[in-house]
Formats: sequence, C-alpha cells, structure tokens
Amino acid sequence: MPDPDSQLITYLGRLELRKGLVELATALPIIFQTIPKAKIQFIGQALPSPVPGMLMDAWLKEVLRPWNDRLQFVGHIDRNLLPEFFSQSGITVLPSRWENFPNTCLEAMSAGQAVIGSRHGGMAEIIKDGFNGRLIDPYDSKETADVIGSLLANPQDTTALGARARDYVLESFAPATLYSLYHDLYREAVSRH
Repeated sequence: MPDPDSQLITYLGRLELRKGLVELATALPIIFQTIPKAKIQFIGQALPSPVPGMLMDAWLKEVLRPWNDRLQFVGHIDRNLLPEFFSQSGITVLPSRWENFPNTCLEAMSAGQAVIGSRHGGMAEIIKDGFNGRLIDPYDSKETADVIGSLLANPQDTTALGARARDYVLESFAPATLYSLYHDLYREAVSRH
C-alpha cells in the first residue's frame, strides 16, 4: 500500500507531448516552491520533446534545472515492479491532454494510489472527482499544482481517495463483473441479429 506521508509523486506512462508533460513541467515549480520535500518519479520510456532531437526526459531536466534533485527518471520498467514504486508514493498524476481508457490509471488505482487524472478523455469515466481520485484540466498548470499540493498537504484525504480507488477497481473490474457485462452485451447483440 502507498505511504500516506510520502511527498513523492509518481508519473506513469510514456514521456511524450500528448501526456501533458509540458503543462506538468509548468506546475512542478509551484509545487516545489510550496512543498519543500516534494519529489516526482517519472516511470516510462522517453519519447521526443518539444525541442527537435531532444528526448522528453532531457527536456524536463533542462526546463526544471533548479529542481533536478527532485526529479527521478526511472525509464521503462516491467509491470511486475509497479507495486514497489507505488508503495513509495501516495499520489499518481496522469495529466494527459487526452486518453482513451488508460490502463495506467487502473493500475495506479488498484495499488491504492490517489490518482490525479485528466478530465479530457477516458479517465473521467473511471475517476469520480473527489471520491476515488481527482480530475484536472491538463492545460491548467495552476489547477494541477493546487490539486497535487492539496493532496500532499492532507495525507488523510490522499489515503481515503486511494482506498476508495482500490475498492472501486477491484469491484468494477473484477473478472466476474466483467464476465457478466460482456455476457449481457453479447447476448443482446446476438438477439438483435
């Protein structure tokens, strides 16, 4: 389970433009200035950044140079190692500009993480804002910083969100639940033809 007193934020996913990392890079200095012990670990493969020929991890290090001691770049890892990384943090931020139905969100929630996700796309179908996670406008760096800061400052809220997130995923995406949904869907499709 996550460490409720951790000041470590986790980002999980490919390091690329559409994942909202440019906007997150604008939010992080606000967080680092207000929460002295806050750090972030980036888990995922680095892809091209806004600067031609530069990968996103190098770009983030460059634009966040004054705070490089608070940045950890893990790179791509085996999914079996995720619980170890999640256990060190209590918050996962997924500020994608748009997502379909991200497994990363479900993985973080199932690990008991308080997930801050984008309200643009599929995460808005998974996260009930304020109940089992938080939703942000990924283009609003100030809102992103405020929500992250609020959760880091209130470990009880973070723990409660994470526990409800885990319960939600384990109940809603349990094999028996999914089997029943798919069974009903296929039965309806067959009966129409």
